[in-house]
Amino acid sequence: MSNPSENPCEPSGRTPLSDGSRVWVLVYIFGLVFFQGLLINHLTVLFPVIKKVFDLDNEAIGQIASLAFAGGMPALFLSGYVTEWIRPRLSGTVAVGAMVAGCIVVGTANSLGGVVAGIMITQFGVYWVLAVHSSVIANMFAESRQRLFFLIMAMLAVGAIFGPPLIGVTLDQIPASEWQSVYVWMGIGLLGLFALLQLVCGRRIAPLSFRSGVAERRNRPRLSQDDQTIVTRIVRVVGSGIFNRPALYILGLIVILDNLATMNIISWVGIIANERFGAGSSDVGFLSSAMAAGVFVGRIFMATFVSGKISDRKLLGYSYGLAMLLFMFMLIAPSMFMLYAMYFMMSFFISAQSATTYAIGADKLKDRAAVGIPIVDGIGSLGSLCAPLIIGYLSRPELLGLDRALWLVPFFGFLLMIVSIGWEWVETRSKA
Repeated sequence: MSNPSENPCEPSGRTPLSDGSRVWVLVYIFGLVFFQGLLINHLTVLFPVIKKVFDLDNEAIGQIASLAFAGGMPALFLSGYVTEWIRPRLSGTVAVGAMVAGCIVVGTANSLGGVVAGIMITQFGVYWVLAVHSSVIANMFAESRQRLFFLIMAMLAVGAIFGPPLIGVTLDQIPASEWQSVYVWMGIGLLGLFALLQLVCGRRIAPLSFRSGVAERRNRPRLSQDDQTIVTRIVRVVGSGIFNRPALYILGLIVILDNLATMNIISWVGIIANERFGAGSSDVGFLSSAMAAGVFVGRIFMATFVSGKISDRKLLGYSYGLAMLLFMFMLIAPSMFMLYAMYFMMSFFISAQSATTYAIGADKLKDRAAVGIPIVDGIGSLGSLCAPLIIGYLSRPELLGLDRALWLVPFFGFLLMIVSIGWEWVETRSKA
């Protein structure tokens, strides 16, 4: 018999699922992540276009990239808490709605400021998806979290394989003055795909009506009625079980270093291809697709052959180190073909980052993982904000230039490797 003090509309955080429900929940979550993947690397294609249309220099592109990632920061800090209260299914609608709205704003803006605003809204939606799938995996599939994080990140790569080339090829087929129409149609198409996903899943994803933090919140000590002021309630909800965990800050440092590396790669590789080899929009789109294909193959390989056989932190450190070596070869690639090849191989190894980081977060943050993982990415977004600004500034001809400035990327990546493997070593030694 249920406890009468409990709200029957709030099932426990780890809702039991039938085999049929598990399948359809995963279909819905994988669908959301596919939509996220369609837009996650669109800036690689967009930046060379707006650089030409608005006559911008590399420093200005760096500033726009920083603003784009700033647009995603509120989503990282808020999405976990909101998902706990409005449930993952509705939270997924918020994410897709922001992505669609951002595309429409980019496609209808009359100024550079409007385009940047649309980019920021799009990034908000792209980052919001993280809280939704983290919440579902942490609460419903905790026993297979590492493999599922690899597979869900592989689906993200599938979306990224198709999205940028679709944008790039379309841009090359239409007059330059009509480039914004591509984003209008991208928004309409994304809305249609999401409506189809909702129709197909229907009521079969009813388990996504759970509130992911309810069970954990019930176990917290209750304050007396006199002490339950608005301020103390906010402090309890926001901070309990999250900000007192050292793992949150170590993971935040790892993600900062990752973003200092990867966000610069994403922001500048299209510019490099365009300036060094004269690559057009379709070429840059397929270059981004090569990255996504490498990530997809890497994640499938690791989920199949590596998952569960090596610790998350060792896998992250070793893979990232190899990825940085390959990026160094990218910086001296003598041809577009070699750039494609090195980008694919680098992405194969760097694919371990997100899945291992989320798996570490799910393990270390336990019942608050749905909130904690987006907060980790929120802390890490400090790297996203700084990365393009640093390289954009150093790319000035009177300073280093873009080619030389990008040698900072391996420096950040090797620091990440040291932190990850060092964390594993220290914790192992302390338990010995």
